[in-house]
Amino acid sequence: MDYGTSIEKHKELEFLKQLIGEWAVGIAINTAEGAVVSGCGEMSAVEIVGLGVNSALNMHIDDYHDYFENDLWGFDHA
Repeated sequence: MDYGTSIEKHKELEFLKQLIGEWAVGIAINTAEGAVVSGCGEMSAVEIVGLGVNSALNMHIDDYHDYFENDLWGFDHA
């Protein structure tokens, strides 16, 4: 794989470009007890050249600790 290639070179990754940017996000989670908890926060997503998109979520969920998540979105080209 050519790691110097932009995400546009991989047709399978093209739709992931929709994630790139700064976002205000909301969340709703069903707990094991059947309750629904909600929260809000921010997401930032950037292109990782040749691999996909890296996203970082910083969330505040009511009655829970603040939540941070980092994900790499991509496809296996093997």
